[in-house]
Amino acid sequence: MKTDLIWLSGVSREDLERSPGDRARYEGVGGAILITASMAALSMAAALRIVFDAPWPLAVVGGFAWGWAVMTLDRWLVTSMRRSSGVLRNLFLMVPRLFLALLFGVIISTPLILAIFDDEIGRELDTMRVTASDQYQQRLKEGDTGKEIARLEQQRDALKQVIASKGDAPKDVEDDPRLVGLRADLDAALEVRTNAELDMRCEQQGTDRQGRKCEKGDGPLAAAAEDRYDQAAKRVRQIERDIADRTDVLTADDADSRATRMKHAQEDLPGIEDRLDVLTAGQKDLLERFQGNNQQEGGLLLRLEALDKATAGNGSLQAARLLLFLFITTIECLPILVKLLMTIGPRTNVEVIGEMREREELRKAERDISGGSGRPGHDDLADVWEDAGPVQQRNRRAASPQANLAAIWDPEPVHRPAPAHDELESVWGKGPAPAPPEPRTPRSAERLDRIWDPAPVGDAAVPDDLADVWGPAGPSIPAPRDDMWGDGPEDRPLGRD
Repeated sequence: MKTDLIWLSGVSREDLERSPGDRARYEGVGGAILITASMAALSMAAALRIVFDAPWPLAVVGGFAWGWAVMTLDRWLVTSMRRSSGVLRNLFLMVPRLFLALLFGVIISTPLILAIFDDEIGRELDTMRVTASDQYQQRLKEGDTGKEIARLEQQRDALKQVIASKGDAPKDVEDDPRLVGLRADLDAALEVRTNAELDMRCEQQGTDRQGRKCEKGDGPLAAAAEDRYDQAAKRVRQIERDIADRTDVLTADDADSRATRMKHAQEDLPGIEDRLDVLTAGQKDLLERFQGNNQQEGGLLLRLEALDKATAGNGSLQAARLLLFLFITTIECLPILVKLLMTIGPRTNVEVIGEMREREELRKAERDISGGSGRPGHDDLADVWEDAGPVQQRNRRAASPQANLAAIWDPEPVHRPAPAHDELESVWGKGPAPAPPEPRTPRSAERLDRIWDPAPVGDAAVPDDLADVWGPAGPSIPAPRDDMWGDGPEDRPLGRD
């Protein structure tokens, strides 16, 4: 488990092995990422259940996939935050990551809050469903179909009353179906007559009451307009006579009128009832479908609306909702916050080791790209020395930069033995016995200068170590022999390998 937490933190295991004291710190970072991923998985599972009513196995699989995605993203956000110079720069680099973490926190916290307040949301949903049903029924009544149903019901009741009373006059003659139909026909005929009159006046006078202009004259167009007006006027007069006759029949109390009303009511009632049944069935079907959908509705947006209404007048619920939202969102931002505290705090050993390792990897890559194969070993150097003569070997040492010489040899400090007195005597001649020099580290450029004189062999310069032994004047130096250096660096008079 701890190994998994280290992987989640994004730190190199090799670097952490060199500094075990930082293990707990990076295990904490990995634990924060694991917590956020777990909460994201729970949130997605709850959302799938709420929105799609998914079965639990499918919700668990979807939640696990979402949790893995959030875990991967958080791990990238943490590992991509590198320490920079200055606290303000670290804060500036953190802003986009923190914004992304806040966005995910809001998204993840919403389903969890809905699941926590499920009981309160359920009660509010019931109230909302009843209200929605009442409003829908009211809209059906106020619509055109609802108004038509109300009118037909009045006509049906009036006809039934006439039949039941054996032809008694209805209480309200306006509810008579035939009279209602005649009045509707009259309205349409009046509109036709009005339009025909306007056309006739426009053709005869050049303009009408609405300001429309026509070509004035008594030609065929004017005659046709006048004929249309006469037909419309005749139709209006006929309907008005029918209305008057029907009104007389409905209001008369003689036996013939009663029989006529009875007959007409029996003829009209079936048609009214059939029409009313069709419209009522349509309204009922619409209402049933709405009620079914209304009972099944419980999606994410509707639950959010119910939560808003439930907490609108309750201060305790509002406070609890706000605290839960802040708590869950903060947990989702926890990995970024932990990484921020680490970047603005003191540099850890693992960070230092990691920077050193990265620099070394970069130098190795540069050598590989430039055609090298890494730092040469002693065997490689021996081959170089065998191919060169003594003078070339010495010149190579003099011409090579001190840093390159230091990079050639073993980076570990090596204590070289002091040259024996007999060896020095064979090279420089007789003189006082030198004191053994101090052990040297070959990587040090300064000590390399003190061991090897950068001057060519022919100059016979005295190394600093020997100058310290014999004084500034130095002994008489014989000319160097060709076999003095041997075949390689292992035969040098100073005992270097």
